[in-house]
Amino acid sequence: MYPFTPQDIANSGLSGAGGVDQSTYGDCVFEASLAAVATTTSGQAAIAQMIVQNPDGSDTVTFPGNAQYPVSVTQGDLTQPGVNDSATWAKILEAAVINSNPGFANGANLPPNLMTGAADGTAPTPAQYGLYLLTGNPATRDVATSANIGVEINQALSNGQPVVAYCCNDDQNALVSGHEWTVISCNPQTKPRTHPVPNQITLRNPWGSYGTAGTSDNGVTYDGNAEVTMPLAAFGQYYAEVTFGNAPLGLVGQVVLGETSANSPGLASLNGLLYLAWTGVGNNELNVSCSADNGATFAGKATSTDTSPQAPALCVLQENMAVLQENLYIAWTGVGNNELNVAQVNVSGNNVTGFSGKVTLGETSPYSPALASMNGLFYLAWTGVGNNELNVAVSLNNGASFSKYVSTQTSQAAPALAVQNGVLYIAWMGDNNLNVGQVALAENAVSGITNVVTLPDTSKNTPALASNGNLYLSWKGDGNTNLNLERSTNGGQSFSDKFESPQTSNLAPALASLNESVYMAWTGTGNGNLNVARVNG
Repeated sequence: MYPFTPQDIANSGLSGAGGVDQSTYGDCVFEASLAAVATTTSGQAAIAQMIVQNPDGSDTVTFPGNAQYPVSVTQGDLTQPGVNDSATWAKILEAAVINSNPGFANGANLPPNLMTGAADGTAPTPAQYGLYLLTGNPATRDVATSANIGVEINQALSNGQPVVAYCCNDDQNALVSGHEWTVISCNPQTKPRTHPVPNQITLRNPWGSYGTAGTSDNGVTYDGNAEVTMPLAAFGQYYAEVTFGNAPLGLVGQVVLGETSANSPGLASLNGLLYLAWTGVGNNELNVSCSADNGATFAGKATSTDTSPQAPALCVLQENMAVLQENLYIAWTGVGNNELNVAQVNVSGNNVTGFSGKVTLGETSPYSPALASMNGLFYLAWTGVGNNELNVAVSLNNGASFSKYVSTQTSQAAPALAVQNGVLYIAWMGDNNLNVGQVALAENAVSGITNVVTLPDTSKNTPALASNGNLYLSWKGDGNTNLNLERSTNGGQSFSDKFESPQTSNLAPALASLNESVYMAWTGTGNGNLNVARVNG
């Protein structure tokens, strides 16, 4: 189905950018943007999913920024004059933009009345539109003479964002003016850090070949492979504008743990540490371990004698608002009786030392519970036994007791909870379709579920929900085992930028935020190993 893998994109040279070579078409904006996206980990994954091979040998391209209009590309399109990229995937994408938008492909002429692509809602520049077309995310821009432009570029590249720059006419013939370039690296520091030479920037000409390696002209050094390096001062003189794309969603830094489970994991963060919970294979015992290095390794495991046939849930409760005292809690469904339980997870430094204060509720569920906290209050959600009705309860005494609200909304799987900007969100699988709503609160009581949005996406498993400023929704595919991810930038009113990961699970994933990043955990197919990765984008 997908003829290229993310690794195929990365192996194209220059971390992906080397596969892009502009020829006779005036599509430097698209080609420079494509090269920029191809250098990012999430961009490589996104490019791999843009192209679907058809049984007749043709390809169908779906640009994230124009997903409602897939483009057909034939083998003949790849051999037309002017399509000369060294990588086949780049040829297919360039041919697709030529077929679907010839004005943009030959002169960067934008469609009339276009108002999508710029993050500020204004009419986009060609570079903003090019990056939007390839990522599905609006782009920002700044002038190249900005006092902080080097810092901006360096931070964007560190964040996995694609960056391009437009060369103006004042280039003293050392460069190509009226031309878009891909930004490869930048070091705005006075001492070497991300670039081998301080206070320098490196860019790539989308032509794929430019200048004689080892020579220089007017402060511009030609590095070979169509790359040029110059001081940031010269960059401000030669270039007019820098455009910053937002990275498409993806998973980076995947770690496969030695721990295994027959259920989904739980995930939460506390005091800069990432905590993972799961049930053991063969014994259903609850386990919690800790990562002090952003999910790269987990240690300090504690195993409870309590057991569960379902996935556990984790969350952090701020118990003392005055002194910002926070503690980690775990919730689970008991074996044999389906009773819901809540307990505190005891931690010391980077170690989980045990469990305490267990409370067994009178409530039951055939599925896992969901757990969240907001403004010092504890929230628990579950699916009822026999009626599948969603229940949301609040505790005013750190989980010792709960008062509940029963919704008319139903689900045949567990719900998920997350807090964003003082709003408690709930997600669930309805009649296969995923739903996201807000938990309405009246003083210290739950009064309903409102502002429900039903998504076109479907799953037969529990969704996952987390926030780092944007709201992220993840789920296992319906009819396949692929993990999916979307985000909302408008408080759950809509979700977009869907990413279908090549990573697979037979079970629901888990999400949690840590240090302004979102992390995903899941149980791998086949081996049951637990996996953790950071969400990029």
